[in-house]
Amino acid sequence: MARIGRYLLALLLFVAGGGFLLAWTLDIGANAPSAELEREGTVVTYEEFPVVTQTFSNGISLVGLTAPKREEVVYIPPDIEIDEIIVNIGEYVAAGRQLVRLDAPSYTASAGKVKASYLERSRHYNLARTWDRSPEIQRLRNSLAEAELRLQQSKQTLISVESLLAKGLVPRQEFEVQRLTVLREEFAAENTRHELDVRLQDGQETLAIAELRYQAAKGAWERFHNTYPDSYIRAPISGYVGRPPMPGKGMQTDPDNAGPERGEPIFTILGTERLLVQAYVGETDVNHIAIGQPVAVREIGGSSVDIAGRIAAISRVNSAGNRSRPRFELLIEIDPATLGDSLRFGMSATVFIRTYEKADAILIPLAALHDDGQGPYVLVKAPSIDAPAKRPVAVGRATVDSIVVHSGLSQGDVVMIPEQTGHRQRGRPSPAAAAHQQPTGTEG
Repeated sequence: MARIGRYLLALLLFVAGGGFLLAWTLDIGANAPSAELEREGTVVTYEEFPVVTQTFSNGISLVGLTAPKREEVVYIPPDIEIDEIIVNIGEYVAAGRQLVRLDAPSYTASAGKVKASYLERSRHYNLARTWDRSPEIQRLRNSLAEAELRLQQSKQTLISVESLLAKGLVPRQEFEVQRLTVLREEFAAENTRHELDVRLQDGQETLAIAELRYQAAKGAWERFHNTYPDSYIRAPISGYVGRPPMPGKGMQTDPDNAGPERGEPIFTILGTERLLVQAYVGETDVNHIAIGQPVAVREIGGSSVDIAGRIAAISRVNSAGNRSRPRFELLIEIDPATLGDSLRFGMSATVFIRTYEKADAILIPLAALHDDGQGPYVLVKAPSIDAPAKRPVAVGRATVDSIVVHSGLSQGDVVMIPEQTGHRQRGRPSPAAAAHQQPTGTEG
């Protein structure tokens, strides 16, 4: 009986030890590393992101309005009455097309007045050009020559008298009289020379004034003749007829209104040779663009287009008048021929300006980027262990959901992107990624 008791006691001890060992083994297995890690009470899983190279571009998307590059305001002549307005607002006209018929009698009178002024100024100018050969100048030159001749003769006489005085053949009084005569002749010659110089100087000033008046009258006549070669106002450029700028009544549709008055603008010709897109760019983007830079026009008036343009001008002055949100005017030039009959001024246009492009770039999701205070890093799949490995990276430009990696990753690597239940949502940038993200960039 004692031997049986010892066997039962050993069996109970063996069963108890086996149960303890089994419980300890299960507890160790529950805490072993796996693809699901426990961090601060939250289970973390990973999504694999294979690294591949691709072309990356970054740019600015803007919305502006179409406008003509050239506008010409057409005015009513100040001294001519209007007989009839021939064209309508919105009508296309070619350069030289008749726009307004002028009153024939008032046109003839005004043309004669401008031409008469030109001819009169021309005559005065021609006379001023020959001033140095005028009778008055010739008279002064003759007088000067006579005075200089008399002076020369008086000097010769003075020499002879002085010689006779030395021999005692003439009294000293005769010598003094001849010396005074020489002084008078010198004074007369000097006065005549001064008068000639003054008249010649006056003639040069008169010539300069006459030339200015002649050029002004000539320009007025040429402008009148070129603008109004006949009793019609013609289109200075090809384009669409638009309303005139203020002030001025311009083209009127109200029969009770007197219409445009003399000297006022009647309408504006909106040129179609070149087209502009007028947009505004913020202060964070204005230094990333330059004059001459290519631009892609993607939409005009709600319709998709594919038109190439270039930056024609960038303002250096804040156009918004708001210090909290400065913006600068941007003019983009495009060829209006690409729009055909759909060309309209004042339509909205969406443009894209590429500011950065890199071939064979490596992009990773923003959620894959981390920072431990020593620099940005990512988690990559390590084939030898279950947990991902930490790898430092150098990053560059970012879009709304991706960022460029300059170094630290190669094609073929696999980035592990954490998915945390109860923490930030997948796809939203981590704090490290947000520090590198560019708020104004738009991926092209």
